[in-house]
Amino acid sequence: MKSFVAIVLIICLWAVANASYDNAPKYSAFGYAAAKLTGRHCPPGWLQYHQSCYYFSRDRLSWWQAR
Repeated sequence: MKSFVAIVLIICLWAVANASYDNAPKYSAFGYAAAKLTGRHCPPGWLQYHQSCYYFSRDRLSWWQAR
């Protein structure tokens, strides 16, 4: 019974992780331009720190793939 519960939990975690990736905001040049026009510095889903925008992705990429 414990192994069944563990398997169900793993499947649920996998489903949530995949759903989060699919719903992650995507960057677009248009979205950034629209944000600039409305007075916001960063597009929706991005974080602003001082005068820079940061996007925290859940993608697992190597350093070279992420560049």
